[in-house]
This record gives sequence, structure tokens and C-alpha cells, in this order.
Amino acid sequence: MAAAGASTASSQQTQSLASQQQQTVLNHISQLQAAFGAARFAVLDRFVHETVKILVGPPTPPPAYLKLPQVPTPPK
Repeated sequence: MAAAGASTASSQQTQSLASQQQQTVLNHISQLQAAFGAARFAVLDRFVHETVKILVGPPTPPPAYLKLPQVPTPPK
């Protein structure tokens, strides 16, 4: 049963961190709105939503078929 308790604590910590992250983002958005004003913030907000792909979670690794460039080593 100790594993279940640890899992619950971990889940609660994850939820708490997610809540803190969301609150931090909302606070910064409010600061941007106040600094830019409504009209300029609307332009910024539209630009961000049209151009930025928001990723949730860790980045996905490149496909296996994609060969990364090799950096040549200088001769010795």
C-alpha cells in the first residue's frame, strides 16, 4: 500500500505544479495586457496563436529515418 500512497502524493504534487504553472502564465499574460494595452495585446495574442505551436510534455525525438548531420572533427 505504500506505493499507492507515494503515487497519490506524486499525483498531488504534479497537480500542484501544473496549477502553479497555469497561474504564473495567467499572471504574465495580465502583465502583458496592462503593459501593451488592449489593442496592441490583441495583435500580439493573435500573432502568438497563429504562429507558435505549443507543446505539452517533453519534445518528441526525431524520426529514426532522419540522419542528424555529422560534425567533422579537426585533424590532429
